Amino acid sequence: DGVNEPLAFVTGDTVNININAVGYPLYIKTIFGDGSANSINGGTITNQGTDNGTIIWKPNYAGTYYYDTSNNFEMSGIIYVTGKNEPEPELEPEPEPEPEPEPELESKSELEVNPTTTYNITVTYSNGVNKFVIDNNPSFNLTFIEGHIYIFDQSDATNNNHPLRISSTSSPLYANPSYFSVSGIPGQTGASVTYTAENSNVFYMFCSVHGYGMGGNYNPIIKPEIVPEPEPEPEPEPEPEPEPEPEPEPEPEPEPEPEPEPEPEPEPEPEPEPEPEPEPEPEPEPEPEPEPEPEPEPEPEPEPEPEPEPEPEPEPEPEPEPEPEPEPEPEPEPESEPEQEQEIYFLVNTTKLNRYEYNYGSTNYTNKLPAWSNFGSGISVSTGGGGGGEAGGDYFTYFFDGYILYDTTTTKYFGIASDDDSFLWIIKGDIKWSTTGHPNNASYTWIEEEYITDASLVCDHRNAHGVGSFYSFAYQSGSYTFEANTLYSILFKVTEHKGNYGLYLGISDSSLDGSGLMNSEFPTEFAQSYTSPPEPES
Repeated sequence: DGVNEPLAFVTGDTVNININAVGYPLYIKTIFGDGSANSINGGTITNQGTDNGTIIWKPNYAGTYYYDTSNNFEMSGIIYVTGKNEPEPELEPEPEPEPEPEPELESKSELEVNPTTTYNITVTYSNGVNKFVIDNNPSFNLTFIEGHIYIFDQSDATNNNHPLRISSTSSPLYANPSYFSVSGIPGQTGASVTYTAENSNVFYMFCSVHGYGMGGNYNPIIKPEIVPEPEPEPEPEPEPEPEPEPEPEPEPEPEPEPEPEPEPEPEPEPEPEPEPEPEPEPEPEPEPEPEPEPEPEPEPEPEPEPEPEPEPEPEPEPEPEPEPEPEPEPEPEPESEPEQEQEIYFLVNTTKLNRYEYNYGSTNYTNKLPAWSNFGSGISVSTGGGGGGEAGGDYFTYFFDGYILYDTTTTKYFGIASDDDSFLWIIKGDIKWSTTGHPNNASYTWIEEEYITDASLVCDHRNAHGVGSFYSFAYQSGSYTFEANTLYSILFKVTEHKGNYGLYLGISDSSLDGSGLMNSEFPTEFAQSYTSPPEPES
């Protein structure tokens, strides 16, 4: 039925699990999920995956484990193993290498032991979701520093069936067992989880049963930037003492002035030189002979008269310059069209949607859309699901439609789970199932690919045989941002092929990824129909 009690064992126990469920093979795993992935292997367990026999298991390590069938989420549960871990077989020691010299410690901080911090954990229920709370403070600023040790005390009874874990990745969520030790069972006295922070810049708190959403008060957990301590400033060197000034040297004694030399005797005046004798006058030169007269030059021949120059041709009269063309008159600017006023809508019959029913024989409409002509008139509903159903039995499909209108831009989060399938679309404008015109037996992809290209498939639970207990797959949850004062249409369908009908549609202000199933009532911004105000009379 999807609610199975947790089991508790101690390391070293030999556990015999008798299985009699043909068609539902059972596995013991380290991570919750369908299929055989993450199963325990090795010499500690035998007969994994049997559907009619005995699984023999001797747990060697304390921690949290899960028992799951490979094909039905509802047939699952949690196993707590406490006690000391069994020692591994000792290997022959290898020769020890020569020790390297230890490096000198640079500062006192390297000698400090990794500090330990303890937090008290409780679980609260808010907006349809369970969430971890640290020290009764949902807004606590949680940070992790690599190598520091953190103890999460889960003794409070609200922790029952909510084992806390820390992951250094968001997808997939993975609690590395090398950094964890678990003591006791969550919700009982003495239960705790000890975590040594890994080398990572971001961390995520989650529940290993219900997923990421339970850590939503604190995710993501960011590693703080560690500012190194400033190095001490060096002490100033002492100023050198001033050297003593040298003593002044004694002034030298003045040398005695030299005695004056005697004046030289005057030299005798030289005797006058005799005057030179006059030179004789030169003889007169003979007169030159007269030059002969030049012969007369012949008269030059008369130069011919120059030919008269031709009269210059008259210059052509200049052509008149063309008159400039008149500049074109500027075109008048087009009158701006008046802005269209945003259309106003009023919702009618809020907190309700329309539901239509098609009850048929053995036809399989899983992941498909029956034609609109098969459906009868609608009824008013205030939630999407729950168990049972108006049609009851097997082989029926429900169509839901209506309108959404917010007066401020708003983001809402959706989650959906069903048996056997369900799909939810959001479309801007006025769209109803009666106007889509899809053919009978069309694939669910027809809405986006063939009809409305801007339709958004927000979430779905395809190929589902069994509701499960939380929104575990990525496509089971999603979000949509609604623009202010803009009309949107909502369409969703659910098909029950065979078995018990169930639909769990959650609507929240925070992410439902990995959260437990919820059945939300439609908000006041959801309605069966709408109207517009009448146009004013001219």
